[in-house]
Amino acid sequence: MKAPDLSGAPNLEKMILGGGTKLKHIHLSIGDLTKLIQLDLSDCTSLKGLPITLFGISSLQYGNLTRGDVHNGFADHLFAAFHRNGTIAFRDDKSLKQGQHIYTELMETIESSKVLIVIFSNNYATSSWCLQELAKMLECRTKVAAPNLLPICYDVSPFEVRRQKGVYEMAFAKHEERLKHDLEMVQQ
Repeated sequence: MKAPDLSGAPNLEKMILGGGTKLKHIHLSIGDLTKLIQLDLSDCTSLKGLPITLFGISSLQYGNLTRGDVHNGFADHLFAAFHRNGTIAFRDDKSLKQGQHIYTELMETIESSKVLIVIFSNNYATSSWCLQELAKMLECRTKVAAPNLLPICYDVSPFEVRRQKGVYEMAFAKHEERLKHDLEMVQQ
């Protein structure tokens, strides 16, 4: 199953395709939706990839993609789509060389990026590295030439992320316990 040509609906603000388990392809015309704010593709388990035109929508504020492993599925498709389009993309889990000053390189890469994509997953908040990267991304948004920040929820409810409930609540409780002597880090 394919999503239809969307070029005739340029004023569409919300696109809810969640539960479309037979949906395999999104039409390239999704890039014509200049007013799209919300895209929900939750439970679209047959989706083969995302068209690169999706990442040109500057109005997009929220994406929800659920089910599957982030690094062996969605993130791979996203990274491959950028590569096919000739876009230089940085991915912290594969782009770093051993022996480099990882933290410094990560922060410099975040600071120099024009677009930042955060893929919130079930395990995202359990990683103090991911949370430090997110804090840096949010810090960069306060600057004059702030990068676009696109949050994507993958296999986790946006409610859990926003309100720090469920797996996010448990992960933050563990971080607070582990870092109880470093209040600055906890606040970050």
